[in-house]
Amino acid sequence: MKPLFTAFLFLSLPLSGATVILSPSADATLYGPPSEAIADGAGDWFFAGVNADGNIRRALLEFDTSLIPAGSVISAVELRLVVDRGRLFPSPLTAQRVTASWNEGITNASGREGQGSPAQGGDVTWAFRELGGSAWSTPGGDFAPAESAAAQVTGAGVVTLSGPGLVSDVQLWLADPSQNHGWIIRVVEYLTQTANRIISRTNPLAGSRPQLTVTYSPVPEPGIPILLLTAAGFSAFRRQRFP
Repeated sequence: MKPLFTAFLFLSLPLSGATVILSPSADATLYGPPSEAIADGAGDWFFAGVNADGNIRRALLEFDTSLIPAGSVISAVELRLVVDRGRLFPSPLTAQRVTASWNEGITNASGREGQGSPAQGGDVTWAFRELGGSAWSTPGGDFAPAESAAAQVTGAGVVTLSGPGLVSDVQLWLADPSQNHGWIIRVVEYLTQTANRIISRTNPLAGSRPQLTVTYSPVPEPGIPILLLTAAGFSAFRRQRFP
């Protein structure tokens, strides 16, 4: 009698790409010298660039990526910001990965918020990741030297950043959430009057708040076993099933 050969083949069914749109979990402005004790973590805007007095402004922005299934492969990332007060000449706006944790804080600056307000305990400032707690290793924020993405900003309007640097950052955070401290947003700092005011996560204009769009491929489902038979085995199977 010919041997009856059977085998199991495990097939992993491919899953199509998915997209998630994330809102920030925190954002704030770092006010540079001589305003180190100024903050604005709960305001309607954050700022990036240099004002008319030559004072630097940098923005911090963080997103919770836990909605993306663990083990997913990130294929595209797009960061959307809305500038509602900017300069008429084009300036480069960059995003760099922050390498230390920080706390948004509760200070809500008055007026147009460009000058900030006196920092309170727990606020992130130019010198402190959390006022009353840990300081930045370098005043002005701890961040990777390489730019994750860049775009030109000219006046008011939508600014979109994308590219492999952002993809790499989000993939890193998905693999190790403890490293997710967001990005620092900067606008050219060697010229004056480059400061841009950007709508924050708490601004009443909900449709203009920052958005992070992430496209990813989920982990395939566990393989489905399929029974394979040789010709002889299939013939024997038919005789048993259909005498």
